[in-house]
Amino acid sequence: MQVLLRESLSSDVVRVVLDPGGALATQPGQHLRVGLEGDDHRCFSIANRRSHERDPIELQIRQVANGRFSDGALRRLKAGDSLQVMAPFGAADTIEAGAALVLLATGTGYAGVRALIETALADPAVPSVILYWGGRHAADHYASQELDAWAAADARLRWTAVAPEATKGHAGSDAALQRHVQDYALNGGHDWRRTRVHACGNPHMLRDARQALLDAGLPATHWKADAFVPSGRDDAPNDWERTSPRFERSGILAARERSIAAVQYISERLTPGMSSAEARAQADTWLRELGAERNWHPTIIRFGDDTTCTSRDLGDPERRLKENDIVFIDIGPVWDGYEGDYGDTFVFGDDLVHQRCARAARAVFDETREAWLGGADGIALYAFAETAALRHGCTLVHEMAGHRIADFPHALYGRHKLAQAGFAPGDGLWVLEIQLRDRERPVGAFFEDVLLRG
Repeated sequence: MQVLLRESLSSDVVRVVLDPGGALATQPGQHLRVGLEGDDHRCFSIANRRSHERDPIELQIRQVANGRFSDGALRRLKAGDSLQVMAPFGAADTIEAGAALVLLATGTGYAGVRALIETALADPAVPSVILYWGGRHAADHYASQELDAWAAADARLRWTAVAPEATKGHAGSDAALQRHVQDYALNGGHDWRRTRVHACGNPHMLRDARQALLDAGLPATHWKADAFVPSGRDDAPNDWERTSPRFERSGILAARERSIAAVQYISERLTPGMSSAEARAQADTWLRELGAERNWHPTIIRFGDDTTCTSRDLGDPERRLKENDIVFIDIGPVWDGYEGDYGDTFVFGDDLVHQRCARAARAVFDETREAWLGGADGIALYAFAETAALRHGCTLVHEMAGHRIADFPHALYGRHKLAQAGFAPGDGLWVLEIQLRDRERPVGAFFEDVLLRG
C-alpha cells in the first residue's frame, strides 16, 4: 500500500494514512500486518471507520526505542513510500443497537477503539459511548482535542483521561477508585447487564479489568478485548523463537491448562443431532463464558468423514453428530494475553475404528514428543511422526505441520512451521500438531499440544 500521509500526533506517536490500492473491506476491531524483511511483520489496529472499500486506512503507531519497525522504517517513512501490507485480520466487533458501549484503552490502544467510537456515534440506536483512556502521563492522551470535539458535537460520548500524575489529586478522596481505567469504569454508574465493553491495551490491564467488571455483573459474553505487546526481544536463540519482553513461560502454562479444560468442557456438551456449525458457534460462546478474551484462530469442530479435513478445508457445516461418531475439537483462545492451542479427538458410541484412530493420534504425539526430548529438530520430528502413524494403521496429514505459540499475537514474530525448523524447538514455544487419516475408512483423528519439558 502507498503512504498518503505521515504526521506526528505527539512526541512519540505517529499517524500513517495508507491508500488500500483497490477494494478492501474492513470492520471496526480488525487489524493489518506490515511486512518486514526476513518473513517478519508488525500488527497495527485499523484506527478509522471506513464507509467504503476504497477509503484510506489510518494507523496510529508509537515509536518504541530499538523497535525494528517503529524506530527504523517508521522514522524514514514519507508520503509516496510503499509498505507491504496484509489485511484484514481479527474478528470484527459489532455494535449492538440499544446497548451502551464502554471502551477501555491504554496508550495507543486508543487506535484499537477509535473506529468503534466513530461507528457507534454514526448509529442513533446506541444510547451512550463512554471511553476510559489510560496513559503514563497526561500528554499520552494525544487525541484529546479530537475527543473533545466529538463530545461537543454528540452528547452521547463522554471520555475520561486516566494518568498516574493526574490521579494523585484524588488520592485523599478515594485512592482505590482513582488508579486504573477499570476503577474509573466501576465508579461510572454503568448498568453492566445492559452494557457492551471493548478493551484494547496491555495484557495486565485486560486481565484485571475483565475480572473486575465480571465481578461487578458484566456478562462474560459482553466483553471483547485486544491485547498488544512490544515487538520481539533480542535474546531468542534464533529469529523463529522470538517473544515479547513480557513473555513468561508461566503464561503459556496457564493458557494451556485452561485450553485443555475448555476442550473437555466443550466435548461434554456436544449432543447427537447438532450440526458442526451449531457446535462451533456454541463452543465460541462457552469459551467467552470461560474467560477467553478472543480466538487467535477460528474454532474447528469436525464430525465423521470431515475429520479427514485440514484446518484450511471448509467441511460440511450442516453435518450432524451421530450416536456413533468421531469428533475432533481444535481451539485457539487467548487467555490473559497468552495464546492457548489444544485439540483432541472424542468417540461417541463403540465403533472400534473410531476408537483406534483416536488412540493413534495421541500415541503418535507422545512418541514424537519423546523424539523431541531426545533433541530432534522440527524436520526430524515430522519424519518420525510419519513413520509412527503408519505403525498405528494411519497416514500423517502433512498440511498440519505445527506452529509457534506465545503471548498474543505470535504472528508478530513470523508464521514459521515446526515441520520446517532445522533446529531443536525450544520449550513452551511450539505446538506439535498430529492429524491422522485411517488407512481403511474415510475418518481421521487429531491431537495437538504445546511441547513442554517436565
